[in-house]
Amino acid sequence: GVVAIANPAKPEDGEQDILDRILVDTINESHVLLRNDRELAIGGGYLQVGGVTSPSNLIEKVNCDAGKKLMEAAAQVAPLAMDGATLSHTNQGDRPIPRDGYPAVGFIRPGMYAIVTHSGVTL
Repeated sequence: GVVAIANPAKPEDGEQDILDRILVDTINESHVLLRNDRELAIGGGYLQVGGVTSPSNLIEKVNCDAGKKLMEAAAQVAPLAMDGATLSHTNQGDRPIPRDGYPAVGFIRPGMYAIVTHSGVTL
């Protein structure tokens, strides 16, 4: 998935943050949340079930055009939070999603438990 990281406008003294939960726009396939480190995390795009065949799932920097498009979509769902926000960078990484789309849950060995799923399932 692609994620844009943005710096929000700073609240005035005594003012609370404008965004205190994740906002999801299912029409424009985007979501935005204010992380604890005060950066906006903006994601979107279509979810491909079944994983990928690439040998690496490392996060990589992607072009800023994707980040700008994500910020435009986020401004539709959270206009007050996005007002004055500036794009910091954009990352892309593979999501570990089981081929059948269902969570994989269970013991790997005694004392080691694993779960692989998309974060949308845990919301």
